[in-house]
Amino acid sequence: MEWFTEATATYYAALFTYEQGDISFATFESELGHGEADRYSEAILSDQETWEHRPDYTVGPLVVGAIDRELRTETNNTVTFQSVFRTLNQHGGSVNERTLLDAIQSEGVEAIAENASRYTTTTDQPPMWGSQTHTDVFETEPQSRLAVTDNKRGTTSAGDANSTTQRAHTQSSSQTIVASPLETDDETVSGVVPIALLSIGIVGLWTRYSRR
Repeated sequence: MEWFTEATATYYAALFTYEQGDISFATFESELGHGEADRYSEAILSDQETWEHRPDYTVGPLVVGAIDRELRTETNNTVTFQSVFRTLNQHGGSVNERTLLDAIQSEGVEAIAENASRYTTTTDQPPMWGSQTHTDVFETEPQSRLAVTDNKRGTTSAGDANSTTQRAHTQSSSQTIVASPLETDDETVSGVVPIALLSIGIVGLWTRYSRR
């Protein structure tokens, strides 16, 4: 399940950056929406032989986000993808696609497990959702707006980007989503998604978008 690590790290980096108010929903939507590009139309996450353009960084985050959204919708926000992470962490032995689907199904949402199977073992890809859907389902609003946009150039000043980057690293020391390693069939990967790791993704987002 090689795709899982980068997919979850990229998804949560984008989600948390948005929830902290440091990027707009349009930027968040664009980041996950990369997975809908035509260049990934033949990519299958579970089959690395189809990985011409590293879909674990693009299709993967969109799939994780879609599963997260579907779980929240079906359970009135009482079950999220973090719940699935915890179940995986409690699993003894290696983690593969079947283990992931079983973890989703264990949360009482068999239909979503079926969707997840399509998303990860076929070329079917979920659509990106819109701003109102995100607000309704995730029940969160951005906390603040540290990014100051230059209306003339449509860019973010370097000072603001540096300020946000500093805050991301400051927060990284004490927070994690889950707390133990995962072993996949291919290699041992981190089942932990620490903010320390996510801050790297957050910096990457800032570097990418502050230069536009």
